[in-house]
Amino acid sequence: MLVSTGSGGNTAGCADEARWVYLLGKGRELVRFDPGTVTLTEIGKLNCPVAGGPNTNDNPTPFSMAVDRGGHAWVHYNDGTLYKVDVNTAQCSVSGFTPHQLSSFLRFGMGFSTNGANTQAETLYLSSFEPGDGIATLEFPSLDVKRVGFYNGGVSSAAELTGTGDGKLYGYFLANPVRISEIDKETSDIVSTVSLFDVSIGTAWAFAFWGNEFYLFSAPGGMTSRIDRLQRGAAQVEPVLDDAGLVIVGAGVSTCAPLEPPQ
Repeated sequence: MLVSTGSGGNTAGCADEARWVYLLGKGRELVRFDPGTVTLTEIGKLNCPVAGGPNTNDNPTPFSMAVDRGGHAWVHYNDGTLYKVDVNTAQCSVSGFTPHQLSSFLRFGMGFSTNGANTQAETLYLSSFEPGDGIATLEFPSLDVKRVGFYNGGVSSAAELTGTGDGKLYGYFLANPVRISEIDKETSDIVSTVSLFDVSIGTAWAFAFWGNEFYLFSAPGGMTSRIDRLQRGAAQVEPVLDDAGLVIVGAGVSTCAPLEPPQ
């Protein structure tokens, strides 16, 4: 049973496990994060069948993650592969995804967003890690990558994505200064931007929305991640946790996440 479920949002048909934020560690850790209590609970380590086996240090490593409304994690590795992961056990299964379908989407960030404020239907969006190269969608069940468009306004940096149950899509851009931007899902245009001068991404970053706040994961010192939050519509981050105990390379939260904080 969830303790900090928050309130508000598009939660019909959601699995209980889909209401958490999930974190992906550099060491293949899958961690459940409860923003309401700032609690991190390790579920296990990914055993995805990457080339050479999951326990070899020089093998492909986890790169980004998204979570659907059914509570399944989709984990992207830096060799382009994509796996479906059970968030209750950290067990991986082969997805059938074909890597490198588009040359600019060899590696990507990911985030689900509902197709509107009052629908359970959702779309998985990908952000190219080629600077400024925009977003695409991952179609289900075909797992085909379809480009949406390029970023406008001279944006020339990579982004991690998070989406919401009210149909919005946001990017956490690796820029100087760091930027949080709303992205038009139909065109890939930047709708609005907040610049964060007091955030240093360092060696790893990830992004999630929960309870009307963005959670920003960064590793400015390289040895462990810190967690900050930013209220939607605000321009100043609030420190949450200086030392998360692991280097966080991905975060996933479904569109079942609450739109308001817990009462």
